[in-house]
Parts: sequence; C-alpha cells; structure tokens
Amino acid sequence: MENEDAVGNVENYFWIIDGATDLYDSKKSIGYSVSEITHLLSEKLKVYCNEKESLKTIFQNAIKEVRNIIGLNDSNHEEYYKLPTFAFIIARLSQRKLEYLILGDCVMLVNDEQLTDHRVDRLFDLGKNEIENSKKGLNKKEILQKIRGLANKEKGYWIGSLDDSSIEHALYGNLEVTGDKIVLMSDGFYDYYSQNTTKSFEELIAMRKQSTELDPIYGKKDDASILVVEL
Repeated sequence: MENEDAVGNVENYFWIIDGATDLYDSKKSIGYSVSEITHLLSEKLKVYCNEKESLKTIFQNAIKEVRNIIGLNDSNHEEYYKLPTFAFIIARLSQRKLEYLILGDCVMLVNDEQLTDHRVDRLFDLGKNEIENSKKGLNKKEILQKIRGLANKEKGYWIGSLDDSSIEHALYGNLEVTGDKIVLMSDGFYDYYSQNTTKSFEELIAMRKQSTELDPIYGKKDDASILVVEL
C-alpha cells in the first residue's frame, strides 16, 4: 500500500505533507495517485525553497510546477476536491527564528506547544457522526464524498489542493525557538503520540509500525509520519 504522507527538508527548510485518502480514483482521472502527488510536491519544494520568497509563495510555486508536470489546467479540472488534497506544515528556521505555514491537521511540537489548524476538526467530527448515525441509506464512501465536496468552500473547510489558491488559507506564524527540537507529525502519528506521551519518539515509531489500529472513518491503517529537527 502506498504511503500518502511525504516529509522532506532542504537547508533550513522542512515540511510534512499528509495526503487525504483518495475517494475519486485520482490515478484514473489524472494519471497520478495521491501518494505520487504528495511525493512529487515534496520534491519540488526542494527546488523552490529560497530566502527571497515567502513560505506561501514557495508552496504555491511548487504546486504550479506539479500542475505543469502532470498537465493539469483549470479548463480540464475545476472540481479540485475530486483530485488529491492534503494537509501540510512547512517551516523555515533562521538561527532561532521559526516561520511556519499550516493548513489542515498536521501537528508541530515546539517550545512545549502543539501547533495545528483546528478549523478542520468540525468536519472530521461531522464525518464520524454521519457514518455512525446514517439513516439516509448512504454508504460510508458517499458520506465521505459529500464532506470532501466541502473542501475549500466558505461553509466547509480549508485544505491544500492542486489549486494553488488553496494555500491562501494557510495559517502563518513565527516564533523564537527556545527548546532543543522541533517535531512535525501527520495526524496518524499524532493520534498515537497523544495516547502515549510518556514514550520516546523512538519507542513510538517502533510501536506504531507494529500497530494494527484502523482509522475510525476510513477503516484502514492511517499513514503515520514524523520529522524531528534537533537544534
């Protein structure tokens, strides 16, 4: 099974990208799977990271390059929620100054804080409730597709997509790092970490690899990724 998460770094930049489970057969519609898109985007971030551009511009430029590679333009795809979507964190560290951009439910641990984008929480709760209480005869996939259709809409939720304008909704922040490490996690790893906070990251990685726990919404083992930056 493909890993839909991607992590990467170049010089003083680092990031994590968590691809959303494919609900519309991306491989068939554009010739690339969710995993292939997240990993291609990660590779292109390495090319576009530079000190002259904002994190937002860097990420948008990488998306535009991916679009060029796969031959995607607005005339052949307007319903971007049917194509790969993804949560992400990208950060730039200059000495002890950290800049970051967050969109979706990846998590960053820094200075004893947990930083994430809680705007998506409501939709995930909605998904769980609708699946548990469905009385309309809809199957799980139909419910999930209905919620995915709310991606990047005012009354829905903001998430990364192959429409580079989606990055306009990312949360930007900066801070002075006082701790000795910065940790990025996909939600699949964070869920495990939050239940085992007394364990070391090495122990958690080993435990997560052996876990057979399934995602309560998608019914499969969620990809779990972690990137640790030691200062």
